[in-house]
Amino acid sequence: MSRDLTPRERVFFNMTIPGIMLENASLVDTNGNRYPIYSEEELELKKRFPNFAASFDMFIQLWKDLPSPKRERTFEKMENLIKNVIVMDKLNDWRACPKDVKKWYLGQLDTNFYYSEENDEMFYNWIISHISNDL
Repeated sequence: MSRDLTPRERVFFNMTIPGIMLENASLVDTNGNRYPIYSEEELELKKRFPNFAASFDMFIQLWKDLPSPKRERTFEKMENLIKNVIVMDKLNDWRACPKDVKKWYLGQLDTNFYYSEENDEMFYNWIISHISNDL
């Protein structure tokens, strides 16, 4: 049985092979034609917030759903939070990490069998209620 990568695994995969999930991401039809998955705007956004983009599959959806004045500040706050979580993980010192953020990062926010969609959907709601609404 297989499972999806956790946010932690996605972050470290992206650190090992930077950008592999961005520039090379495309769909290929039966004739060999390539179609990029991300638009130029989406690629630029992912490059501006690399840690948040690498760890959170609903990154683009959140950007589209947030009201314009809150987007930048929410994403800056989340990028900094993820940077701090990566440091906490490397040091194995989670004292300063919000409980739900740690659970999401380790793939444990949803208590059922791990699927990244459910984990990210729950974290999406956490971001809206704890980060975006505070701005």
